[in-house]
Amino acid sequence: MATLSFSPAGSAGSSAQNLVVTVVVAVVFGALGALGSWAGWLGLVLLVLAACGLVGLAVLGARATRVTMAALAATTGGEIALPAAPPPAAWGAGGG
Repeated sequence: MATLSFSPAGSAGSSAQNLVVTVVVAVVFGALGALGSWAGWLGLVLLVLAACGLVGLAVLGARATRVTMAALAATTGGEIALPAAPPPAAWGAGGG
């Protein structure tokens, strides 16, 4: 169950957040004059390459649910019904 909840949310969500931070950092450094030398331009090129990698991770994360469900169906011999929302944590129920 942890694989189902982690794969799509973990990869895609983190990549999207990191991409936003990457763009904000690029804009701030650009506005502060970081592109005035070759080192700033090199940094921008590396930042664009990193952003491309983050987009790739976001795409893979979005596909993870389908791939995971297909693997589970192939392993168990049929489709697995999942609840719409995860069950509440048992450790916080105050039972003892």
